[in-house]
Amino acid sequence: DKLLTYIIEATKDTENTQVRIASVAVLRAISGTVHGVQNMVSHPSVFEALILGLKDSTDAVWFSCKECLIQLSKNENGAKEFFSLSLQKILRDTANSSTHVSIRVFETILGMASRSETALEQLKKTNWFQLLANCIKNEEDVLIRLNSIELVMEIARANRSSQPYADQLLLSLFKNYNLTAIVSQIIKASHSDEIDPSDPYISFVIPQILLLTGAVAVSCPPNSELAESLNSAGIIDSALILMTSSSDPQVIEGSLCCLGGLVMHSNNSEPFSTEKFRNCFAKHFFAANESVKIAAAGTLARFILSPIEETGFQLYEYLASYSKSPTLDYLIRASKLENYQITDSVYSIISSILKSKEGLKIITATDNGQKLVNWLIDRNTDSRKIGKEVKFSFVKELNSHKDHTICLASNYQSELKVFLIHGPYRQVAEPEVATEQF
Repeated sequence: DKLLTYIIEATKDTENTQVRIASVAVLRAISGTVHGVQNMVSHPSVFEALILGLKDSTDAVWFSCKECLIQLSKNENGAKEFFSLSLQKILRDTANSSTHVSIRVFETILGMASRSETALEQLKKTNWFQLLANCIKNEEDVLIRLNSIELVMEIARANRSSQPYADQLLLSLFKNYNLTAIVSQIIKASHSDEIDPSDPYISFVIPQILLLTGAVAVSCPPNSELAESLNSAGIIDSALILMTSSSDPQVIEGSLCCLGGLVMHSNNSEPFSTEKFRNCFAKHFFAANESVKIAAAGTLARFILSPIEETGFQLYEYLASYSKSPTLDYLIRASKLENYQITDSVYSIISSILKSKEGLKIITATDNGQKLVNWLIDRNTDSRKIGKEVKFSFVKELNSHKDHTICLASNYQSELKVFLIHGPYRQVAEPEVATEQF
C-alpha cells in the first residue's frame, strides 16, 4: 500500500517527465493483473491521479493513464468508483481544461463503456452521452467535432471480442441520445439548396459523418433496433444524391461506404434500380482515385451479401457492359496490383459471390470458370501470408459448394483438390538455368 502511494505521488512530479512516464508505466503493469486491479480499486487516490494524468502533455503518460482507467473499469467496484460524484467533478474539470484533453476524456469513457457492462450502465446515468452528441453537432469547433466523430467510428469498427458492449453503446448513442437524427440532419443539409450559413465547416464534416454512418450500419446485428433506426431516417436517399452529384472524392467515398452499410439492412431495391445510379456506381468503381475505387468495391460486396443480393449481381454484370470486358478479368488484374488495399477489396467481392448459388453460376459462366480456377491456384499473385490464406479459403469454399460440380468441369475440380492437399503456403520452385560468366 505504501509502495502504491509512492508510485501515485510520482505521477504528479511536474518537473521530471521520465519519472511520470516510469510511474504510470508501473501502474499500467499493475492494472494488468487481477490482484493489482483489486489493490488499485481499493486505494482512494489512484483514480484521481489517473484522471489528472489525462491532462499530461506527454503522450506516453496520458495514454497509460487512459489504459489503466479502462482496465480498472472492468472491475465492478472500479467502474462504480470512477463514476462517483466526487470523481465526476474532477473529470469534468479535466475535460474543460482544453479541447484535446476533452477528446482524451471521451476516448477513455467510451473505451470503458464498450468493455464493461457496469461502466456502460453507470455512464447512462450521467450526461456524457449528451455532451458527446453535442460535440458532433458543434458548429463552432471543427476540431472537436471531427475527433468526436472519429471516436464513435472507432467503437463501430471495434473488435467485438475485446469490446463486447460496443453494440449496446452505439444503440444508446444513436437511439437514446438522438444521434441518428443529428447524423441524418447533417447529411441532408449537405445537399440542400439552403445550407445553414451558421455551419461553415459542414464540407469538412460530411465525409466523416457518411463514413461513421456506414461503419455503424455495418456493425449492426441484423434486424436490430439500431439498424431499423438508421434505415428509417431517410439517409439512403441523401447518400444517393451525394454519390451521384458530388465531385469531391472524399464525399463520394463516404457516400459509397454509407450506402454499403445501410443496404445490409434494406429490403428495398427501388432506389438502386435507376440507370443513373448504376452508371455513377460504375464510374466510381473504375475511378482513378484509389480510395473511391476501394469504397465502391466494398459497397458492391455488401450489396451481394444484402437482402437485395439480386441488385448486387445486376451491378456486377452492369460493370461488364460499362467497361466492355468481363468484370472477373478486371478483378483478377486489380488483385495483382501492388496496392494491397485494392487486392483486399477484390477478395471481399469474390468472398461475397462465392457465398451464394447465384453468384457461383455468374462467376463460373462461359470461360470464367477456367479464369477463376487459374487465378485461385496461382500461388504467386499475393506474397502475403494473409493473402495466401484468403485464396486457400476461397478454394475450400468453391470445392465444398454443393453446386460446384454443375459449374466447373471435372479437370478444374481435380486441380482445386490438388491445391487443397498442398495447403496454402506451398512454395513453387522456379526453374533456374546455370550460365557461365566470362
